[in-house]
Amino acid sequence: MRFAFCAMNLWGFTMNQTRNTLSENIRAQSIELLDQHLAASIDLRAQVEQGHWNARGPSFIAVPEILAVVGSLAAFGRSSREAIGSSTVHGDVATADLFTAISRGIDQQLWLVESHLPHA
Repeated sequence: MRFAFCAMNLWGFTMNQTRNTLSENIRAQSIELLDQHLAASIDLRAQVEQGHWNARGPSFIAVPEILAVVGSLAAFGRSSREAIGSSTVHGDVATADLFTAISRGIDQQLWLVESHLPHA
């Protein structure tokens, strides 16, 4: 008998059998949350790279590009914290823990990027 982690059923695939104790419903909800955040993180990375490559000046800091990155980081951080709550509510504490780690990393990146902004 073959056991594997669940396949993404968002595109019509069925869940594989697994010894994971989470129900198929909980796994499907977690897959959906993780998939949404994967797509958002790929977009965020592209924005950060674009901001980095377009930054000009003596310190390589361009305020408009940095502000766009700050806004995107803040939105992704907020979404990650909401995903912690959603994962906890539907019973997947491991996914909630994953989003907690993501949230910590985003908060640190936000702090680092904001440190380059001029203080008013």
